[in-house]
This record gives sequence, C-alpha cells and structure tokens, in this order.
Amino acid sequence: VVGTLTHDPPLLLPNVAEQKEFSMACALLLRRAGEGNCMVPKVLFIDDSQNFRARVGFEFAKEPYEVHLAADGRTGLELFHREHPDLVVTEIRLPDIDGIELMGRMLAQRPRLSVILYTAYGIYRSNYNCWAADAYLMKSSDLTELKEKIRELLPPREQRAAS
Repeated sequence: VVGTLTHDPPLLLPNVAEQKEFSMACALLLRRAGEGNCMVPKVLFIDDSQNFRARVGFEFAKEPYEVHLAADGRTGLELFHREHPDLVVTEIRLPDIDGIELMGRMLAQRPRLSVILYTAYGIYRSNYNCWAADAYLMKSSDLTELKEKIRELLPPREQRAAS
C-alpha cells in the first residue's frame, strides 16, 4: 500500500501534540511510499479550514491513497492540473472560487472525474449545479461516511490500470 501527502500551503498546527500527530501520519505515508506501488488512487481535498485539512491528512494516512491538500480554489486547480487526481473532495464556500464553480471547471476538462461536495451548508443541495457532483455530503467530525463514499467512487485497481 502506497500513500503520499502534499499540502499547499504548508500546514501549521497551533498545538504541539497535533503537530506531532500529523508528523507521525506523514512519516507513515512516506514509509509506505517506498513500497513502490504506482497504482494508488489520487485524492485531492480542497478546504479552507486548516483543522479539517489536518484531520484529513491524519485520517487518510491510514488509507491507500495519494492525498493532496489545498487551502483554496486556486491552489486546488493548480494541484488538479499537476497531479491529475482520480477524485476531488471540495468545500463549497472557499475564499476565492466557490466549490461549485471549481467543480464545473474541473469537469469541463475531465468529465469522468469523481467529485464530492463536502460542506457544512445544506442550502446548496437544491442548486442544480451541485447535481453534477457524484455526492453531496454534510461535514462531520466523523469521517466514516466520507471514507465510505470515496471507496465507493474510486475504481478498482484493475480498472485504473486499463484506463
């Protein structure tokens, strides 16, 4: 199982214990990256909440994904073009580009891209532009539902190898 983690901008955690926990998760990903399996799906998370990005970095270090984290839409688009993720998880309310517009730009370039809108705002659910997303999930401190949806949407290794 391989995993890597990139975070743009660099993550600064206010709590020394949180920083240590996050550093251990990153070390685990780097160890696993040395195992040499290039068929690991790439997941891009775009969220302006530093706490959420830290939580995702820690939680997904235990999963077999190459994880990329962005703090805003512009950085998310840069990572989208550079890393070619298999799946994007984005907040709707971002400081520069809203997640719905961001999803539209990405899907215009890669119509088969899987996208999850992951937000604390249920009001957008009825926005017909959101219907292009593969899933619309409400944010929770428990990432179980998000992890399950990502597993459901990512193609099995054999299908990734064939495409």
